[in-house]
Amino acid sequence: MKIKINFRKAKKILRMLPGILAQKAFLLFLLLFFVDLVFGVFIFYRYNFPSQDLILGDQVLKIEKKTLQPCLDSIEKDRERFEETKTKIYPNILGAPIAEYKEEAGEGLTEE
Repeated sequence: MKIKINFRKAKKILRMLPGILAQKAFLLFLLLFFVDLVFGVFIFYRYNFPSQDLILGDQVLKIEKKTLQPCLDSIEKDRERFEETKTKIYPNILGAPIAEYKEEAGEGLTEE
């Protein structure tokens, strides 16, 4: 039994395929979006939940204070540096204070 392939019909169909996909662009987008969503969920479940098996059941993790202290000190230093930026006054790099620019433009003047 021989199978004959009509290449002219196949070529015609392949030439029409981009036009058909362009006409159905929104549906194609939805289809590809949901395929990607299903694939993403599969990857998430595949690689996220096996890590849940590493939980030590009823055992409680104990951390010694001397081991944790350098980390807490570093966090406290970062917090202090962050708070420092709120109180530090930075110089105006443009030269003249902003109030002088407003007076030159006439915005600071009041009518009497």
